[in-house]
Amino acid sequence: MLLPLVLAATVAAAAPVPSDGAFAGVTSEVLGVTFNVTGGGQRVSDLHFVNQCFADRSAGIGVPASIPVRTTYRPKRRKGSRHRPKPRPLKQPTFSYTGAGFTVRARFTSPSHADGTLRWVSPGGCDTGTLGFGADVIVQPG
Repeated sequence: MLLPLVLAATVAAAAPVPSDGAFAGVTSEVLGVTFNVTGGGQRVSDLHFVNQCFADRSAGIGVPASIPVRTTYRPKRRKGSRHRPKPRPLKQPTFSYTGAGFTVRARFTSPSHADGTLRWVSPGGCDTGTLGFGADVIVQPG
């Protein structure tokens, strides 16, 4: 009876919790992407990136949303079961957003690193397709 509880506790402890702070990285087009993680690793905000649609590489577009980080999932109910299963921790926390022309999907492979894809179709019709990205926590000197 204790074995499932101990096993569940070790899996939950193994899941990386994203560290709060500013993340920065590059897309597959070798252009910048930045975002902030806040609330104890529970929300992603200020996601901003540049793609080939911008003539000025210092410009870019920001995703107009604060995105929750998913750290658990609910397993399917077994056939004939009366009870809903308890939420289980994800091995890699994820965040995703779809709306206003944006599609963002990412996962935290460690507390200080995220990998994912993003896409933005501008109102003018410019679409560079899905871009991959990798981002790490910005380490402040000092």
